[in-house]
Amino acid sequence: MGTSGQKSASPLSDLKVTIHETSTIFPSKQTENKCLFLSNIDKVVNFDVETLHFFAANKAFSLQKVAEKLKKALEDVLVHYSFLAGRLRQNAETKRLEIDCNAKGAAFVVASSKHKLSELGDLAYPNPAFAKLVHKSKDKDLPLCAVQLTSFDCGGFAMGFTTSHAAFDGLSFKTFLDNLAALAANKPMPVMPCHDRHLLAARSPPRVTFAHPELAELDYSLIASTGTESNVFDASRGPKSNVFDVSKGPKSNVFDVSKGPESNVFDASKGTESNIFDACKGTKSNVFDASKGTKSNVFYISKGTGSNVFDDSKGTESNVFDASKGTKSNVFDVSKGPESNVFDASKGTESNVFDTSKGTESNVFDASKGTKSNVFDASKGTESNVFDASKGTKFNVFDVSKGTGSNVFDDSKEKLDFRVFKLTPEDIVSLKEKAKGSTNDNNTGFNAITAHIWRCKALSAPYDPMGSSTVLFPVDIRSKLNPPLPEGFVGNAVLTAFATAKYEELEKGEFSRLVEMVKEGAERMNDEYARSVIDRGELCDGFPRGDVLVSSWQRLGFEKVEYPWGKPKYCCPVVHQRKEIILLFPPFVAGGDDGINLIVALPPKKLEKFENLFHTFLHSV
Repeated sequence: MGTSGQKSASPLSDLKVTIHETSTIFPSKQTENKCLFLSNIDKVVNFDVETLHFFAANKAFSLQKVAEKLKKALEDVLVHYSFLAGRLRQNAETKRLEIDCNAKGAAFVVASSKHKLSELGDLAYPNPAFAKLVHKSKDKDLPLCAVQLTSFDCGGFAMGFTTSHAAFDGLSFKTFLDNLAALAANKPMPVMPCHDRHLLAARSPPRVTFAHPELAELDYSLIASTGTESNVFDASRGPKSNVFDVSKGPKSNVFDVSKGPESNVFDASKGTESNIFDACKGTKSNVFDASKGTKSNVFYISKGTGSNVFDDSKGTESNVFDASKGTKSNVFDVSKGPESNVFDASKGTESNVFDTSKGTESNVFDASKGTKSNVFDASKGTESNVFDASKGTKFNVFDVSKGTGSNVFDDSKEKLDFRVFKLTPEDIVSLKEKAKGSTNDNNTGFNAITAHIWRCKALSAPYDPMGSSTVLFPVDIRSKLNPPLPEGFVGNAVLTAFATAKYEELEKGEFSRLVEMVKEGAERMNDEYARSVIDRGELCDGFPRGDVLVSSWQRLGFEKVEYPWGKPKYCCPVVHQRKEIILLFPPFVAGGDDGINLIVALPPKKLEKFENLFHTFLHSV
């Protein structure tokens, strides 16, 4: 079979790019100055997406001619996508993220490289140097859309787009490109955009009808919005939002650990229904019940204020999360794995406060060292910006995970190697054949490929056989809602489906069962499940939590967009240091086939193990 794990032969590290012109472009006609509502899906994916579209030389289109046509088309398309000329902001009253359609413009850059396009090597290989082909604004006034046109010595060129993911998802972006290409060719837009994002607004009142273990939370008490060691319990996200304050409703679900039926953690049980640390389950197991007459000082704020929790600035060892003075117990101990006693202070041992050392690579909230360890620190010495929207807000995550990976969008601090794995049509047929032991033999190629990737990724690192691994994959909900979204809907209409299995099952179980789990995850995403996710976002922001996210560009169709100067010869994202995301791409081979390219980024030893497992499982009988 033609499968390969492919390294690039010494990819260029310096593309020798020179910037010739940087300008701001505006809608060609006056647009309405308004605020655009963003859904709970939009506001979570608040980070930039950078994509590259490579074109072969076309004698009929010099770079100057392409630049003129592209710039004019952008001015015209901004009339219909006026929000792309706006800026993200926080609504002063609702504290929600929204887009101010203020016509401040989009960025347009013209550049050149001293290399030929052929000298870049295999465009499928994720070369970090490609970052020079997209525009990164150094201004605090960040545009939601920036386009860089870079020419090569051979006459070929690349169009690099930097767009906010809060603006739209991949399918909306594809429609945008179709409309842009049509206007560049002096043709009418094929699809009129629908900007009504209230179609994905939460219900009133919100109804969270599923547990959603695929989502972890963004804890706003840890927002470092000033870039300093700001006060935990920061109420800056809303009027007196005061974490640990349940006055906003019967179940504000602050610090929701969503672990299952034993919920209402840190319930003060004072005869009220306000369950602080409520896991949204509606039960009353009252872990750390303060009603027993003890003085355990759970979440004790010694100064009587809501500020500087976990603050060592006083020179004392103030026992935050002190479950009374007599013990040094396993407060917030998640070291036992997914079945462990969350918030269990019953062990009487000198343990790791918020110790995740059994399942992760960093000891977050580790108090076992006898030192003043970096509380709320990703132990890397830097602020790990989760969903870093580079829009002026930095979210630090406080995640009590189940021993598995947490934020799949977080940039890794480890050194990563990149490799492209190519699955031929025959390989895909082989994987689908191996899946035929399932109850439904009509599994898609995506289900089989995702199960294969999941198994290889999970087993490429040390693991507890009785622990669990979760695979995530995006599902388009446009057609799954009732009623379906209109064809031209602009925004984010993709949610994360998931499947979870024990490592032992991933290693020794039937492949057909893993494929079936992936299939069940996709089928779970119906109208009610999607609405439950959206409603959950009204109570607590969450991001995808798992060990690997498999994202496919196979059906986005960027390579099919017909510009006046032709179709792209290759399209890809700019690579990032994200070891938990594996991307699937069509091969873009002339004549085309149904093969798939996989882009994998892992630390060197884990990547070597992944490659061995990839071939072993693929070719096993």
